Amino acid sequence: MEPPIQNIFEEVLPPIIHKEIEKKIAIVGSQNVGKNNLFHALTKERIKIKQYGSTFCYGSLHYQKDTYIFYDLPNANSLLGNDSVHSNASCIRDFICLSSPDVVLFICDYYTLEENLQFLFQILEITDNIVVCLTEHKFFYKSKPSINIELLSKNIGLPVLEITLGNKASIESFITNLHQFIHNPIVFNPIHTGYPLPYENAMLQLETLLHVFSFKNMKIRWLFLELLKNNMSFLSLDNHSFDKMLQENTELKIRLDDIQKELEHEFPKEHWIDDILFSHLKRSQKIFENTVNVSSLSIKKKEPFFRRFFRNR
Repeated sequence: MEPPIQNIFEEVLPPIIHKEIEKKIAIVGSQNVGKNNLFHALTKERIKIKQYGSTFCYGSLHYQKDTYIFYDLPNANSLLGNDSVHSNASCIRDFICLSSPDVVLFICDYYTLEENLQFLFQILEITDNIVVCLTEHKFFYKSKPSINIELLSKNIGLPVLEITLGNKASIESFITNLHQFIHNPIVFNPIHTGYPLPYENAMLQLETLLHVFSFKNMKIRWLFLELLKNNMSFLSLDNHSFDKMLQENTELKIRLDDIQKELEHEFPKEHWIDDILFSHLKRSQKIFENTVNVSSLSIKKKEPFFRRFFRNR
């Protein structure tokens, strides 16, 4: 029996005023969550690029009077790993930072929700324009775990849509919901992960510093994470890279170095990224336990990699 298809926005949104627009939507997700299948279902494009790293494909969807351009970005599990120019993570990061898509469609499935939430929280530090999409395949509907979608949306502060891949009615309903959300967005308040107090204090100092130097259009929280990795050359602002700005402004560079030194007095530098990942891990674990009925899982859940990695911390 197929799941009932409902328009979750029909009771809370006013009628759509049709305007001809072209929206850019980035599709982001890890491997084996149905990301490519969703892209094919939306755009009718059949493109295979699995043998190439750091590549993405795009296709268009014409719905009513609007055109949506979907960019299927490469698979990744984290943005805080390898900073190689040709890594999938850097491709996703640069596309979101520099191309500024209108919506980031974050794809995850029911069975790896906890692991995918950790990835979602990293992307949330770059942009708030995120719609979470929970995917399942129609052949596995009977074994789908029970998830409180409304509570999940409330805990992360983002809209959550469901879609059954291979179900034409579900795909059409998803397109309608996405279309209405873009035209008449509901006001959501994305909830960012809280880090240990020394990191939050350092982030506050960074925000004050950048406002003093008139860098107000930068995403402070993500720039802070890049500072922890000592990586600032990726970000472009008015055709100038941030590291070039540091070379031209000695005072700014000194102030940033001071922030890093103060933080290093609290935590060893080699633990900075681990501490950030651990904060995401604890939050994703708590949300998973509150929103998912674990007893409904037909297969025993495997212990996530990050939990094994930080078990002794």
